[in-house]
Order: sequence, then structure tokens, then C-alpha cells
Amino acid sequence: MAKESSEDAPFISILGSMGLVSQPIVWASLYSVATSGAGLPAGPLGLLGAVEGVSYLVVVVLVARKLLLSDSSSGTIKTAETLSLFSLGISLLVVTNLVADQGCIPNAKPILDYSNYVPVCNPDQTPGLFGN
Repeated sequence: MAKESSEDAPFISILGSMGLVSQPIVWASLYSVATSGAGLPAGPLGLLGAVEGVSYLVVVVLVARKLLLSDSSSGTIKTAETLSLFSLGISLLVVTNLVADQGCIPNAKPILDYSNYVPVCNPDQTPGLFGN
């Protein structure tokens, strides 16, 4: 595909920085999912949940960018893409482990409620990272 133009450089830099900031949030969420079957709590005004959701979206965008573009990234964006691939792999392992152990998957109700189609974990039955 096409190489990045100099006009894209600020966007790429911001995306790389967002990717680096998003990784620890995704990892904390994955820890919470692995230990409780639910992601991070919504927090005050739902801000923590919103940050968690945006962090996952940033990871998905970086993985898609890495897989779809054949450019030779370097610097922050390359590091963020590599960490995002790592996070995606860990996500798949956590969800696979959750399904194997509990027979359910976490539900993303604000975005999509798929509880009618597959067994969904009940976060009320197991306390999360910060308790109930």
C-alpha cells in the first residue's frame, strides 16, 4: 500500500501515543476479565468504562493498521502496533480461558447485547478488580 505522507505524520504520532497509553488500560481490563469475568467497573459517570472501551478500539485500529498496511513503521507507532498485537493475543487467551473455565463470555451491553445467543458471564456473582 501507500507510504505515509508527511501530512499524516502528526496523526500517526498521536495514534502511536494513544496506543502506548491504551495498553496498560487494556491489560488491567484483561486482568479483571480473567479474574472476575467482567471488565473494569464503569467508575464515576461511566468514565472508566468509556476509557476502557476507547482503549480497546485503539488496540483494534493499531492491529488493523499493522495487518493491512505494508509500510515500514518506526518509532512510537511501531511499538504501539507490536504491543497491540500482543494485547490481542492475550485477549484471545483470556476469553478462551474464560469460556473453558466458566462456560461464558463477557458481555458488551452498551455496544451490543448478545446474551440471547451465547452464555454471558454474570459479573454480579463474582467481585471484580475493585469489588462490587
